[in-house]
Amino acid sequence: MSHKKLFVADYHDAFLPFIARINSQKDRAQYATRVLFFLRSDNTLKVLAIELVLPRETPDGEKISRVLTPPRDTSKTDYLWELAKVHVTNNDLSAHQVFSHL
Repeated sequence: MSHKKLFVADYHDAFLPFIARINSQKDRAQYATRVLFFLRSDNTLKVLAIELVLPRETPDGEKISRVLTPPRDTSKTDYLWELAKVHVTNNDLSAHQVFSHL
């Protein structure tokens, strides 16, 4: 932490208020996301973890959160990890479009 090598892409707060409305539509599924990155010595970012969050189902309920980490065995495709990366990419693209172009 003191070397400033950890970074977060946090789309949780920006997207969570809209997730329930998006997911209530037919054939739609979206998560609010957070991603933890580590800055390598070659100045590239390595993904350490992705958090996928769904809103509360009831007013008193808890948010549903799942944290995924990169697969250790890279010889097999980890489809949950790949889908988590797709959700992050979608949130990143949407945030860029909304915050930069509107």
